[in-house]
Amino acid sequence: MDSPALSGSATPGLGETALGVRRAFERVAQAGESIFESGEPSDAFYVLLAGEVLLLDTSRGGVSRLVARLGPGDSVGETDSLLG
Repeated sequence: MDSPALSGSATPGLGETALGVRRAFERVAQAGESIFESGEPSDAFYVLLAGEVLLLDTSRGGVSRLVARLGPGDSVGETDSLLG
């Protein structure tokens, strides 16, 4: 007889667990929404699953300068998250 952990009858499968973790931490941003401001610490480590994020520097008198364009698989906020 299989144990419940091996048969999956009492324990969620890896896919179900991963989906639960993703849902718990997933954040959906709307087009044009600011995730965090330039020069301010990030509140999280983000990995883009879809879409794109523009990193803009607005430190020069309010004029925005494109620093980077990030897409799926790219990350942002890792420095603040890792170094505090």
